[in-house]
Amino acid sequence: MKADRLRHSILTCAIALSALAIFCGCHVNRPGADHEKNQILYSAVASDPRTFNPILVTDSTSGELTGDLFDSLLRINPVTTLPEAGLAEKWEIAPDNKAITFHLRHDVKWFDGQPFTAHDVLFTLDVIYDPKVPNSIRPAITIDHQRITAEAPDDYTVIMHLPKPFAPLLYSLGIQVIPAHILEPIWKAGNFNHTWGIDTSPDKLVGNGPYHMTHYTQGQVVRYDRNENYWMKDEHGGQLPRLHGQTVTIVPDPVPDNMTRLSIGFAHSGAEMMLVDEEGQPIESPGVIGEIYLRSPALFTGYWDDPQATRDVLVPDPLNPCSGQTVFRSGDLGYRGPDGEFYFCGRMDSQVKIRGNRVELGELERRLTQAPGVAAATALLLPRPDGELALAAFVVMKPDSPPPDRKGLRAFCAQSLPGYMVPGKIGILDELPLTGNGKIDRAALADHFTSRWQDAR
Repeated sequence: MKADRLRHSILTCAIALSALAIFCGCHVNRPGADHEKNQILYSAVASDPRTFNPILVTDSTSGELTGDLFDSLLRINPVTTLPEAGLAEKWEIAPDNKAITFHLRHDVKWFDGQPFTAHDVLFTLDVIYDPKVPNSIRPAITIDHQRITAEAPDDYTVIMHLPKPFAPLLYSLGIQVIPAHILEPIWKAGNFNHTWGIDTSPDKLVGNGPYHMTHYTQGQVVRYDRNENYWMKDEHGGQLPRLHGQTVTIVPDPVPDNMTRLSIGFAHSGAEMMLVDEEGQPIESPGVIGEIYLRSPALFTGYWDDPQATRDVLVPDPLNPCSGQTVFRSGDLGYRGPDGEFYFCGRMDSQVKIRGNRVELGELERRLTQAPGVAAATALLLPRPDGELALAAFVVMKPDSPPPDRKGLRAFCAQSLPGYMVPGKIGILDELPLTGNGKIDRAALADHFTSRWQDAR
């Protein structure tokens, strides 16, 4: 179980190892072909994707693997760092800076041959702003807690209206547009959050990007072919992209099951890492777990338009609270080895204590999602009516799954988890409530359990 908490922290190292293996002549199972002639690009990712739905992407692997399937209105030029044309070939900003008119390309088609139109853009915005759809895009295009409204005077024009001038908007419109003719009926039926999961056949993923997915084998490989009808051409009118396809290798998990600790080394020159206990006091003894704080002249100044989040992580220096100096509170748990090297243990926000035992909520959530019929799960610590704390969980079942069995779910958890990690209460929901930032709303879940404690057995 400890190994599970460490895996995500070192998987990125595997990409470098994979590249080294390729250059050293390590055999990779590829289809017999002249790859130099066919212009196939080989690369690697550190884990399997969690979804093929671009709106629901919250992890880097899913974002990378869907990035070439869907295009966006604008893109950021990596050299100039300025917005440039994408699905919108040009745009105009109103004199009051509160409206932007986008003129869409007329030559873009979805993989199934249907034309891309303004309705696809309006639909994509409606999905992003839907509070029932968890996504990390919504905060980037929410202005003063208000959504951007949009209209389509015709099939190839979109006018966005802003509550007030918002200079960063053009940099936030790298949003992948999704096909309304495929997904709008599903969204209206309330099933969008279960659409285009990793069990979807690649030929069902209808995009408009430079490549379409042709094959996915979990834990092994993803393959793509070039979209021969892609709208972009080079300066001579030649078809882009020039590469005929891509093969992405999914690197096997390199972490041994018996690994119990992960070194994160020492602070870089000019910075200092320290450990702080639950009372806010520095920890000097080796082997004692505490939260990792960072003191550095290169700290960031705060989160954009979120003073509370800034206050939560930029805190007074615990060694000298009256100095006026702030340090970064990482939220990571670790301990110091005998030689001063730091070792990672987990996250503060995902660990709780039950009867003196430290519990990693993520371990329980992962176990619940492995149960037959469970689509999503979250765990949290809640007060019981008698004032004591209890471990509870909520699950969302997959469509068409059999009726949930709470006792069966507890028994499933008990097969691999210690008794103190088996939830005392399990609630069954149609969907998990979300905050405005697309994260699970744990406060709403706590209210649910408090008001319906007897029903969540």
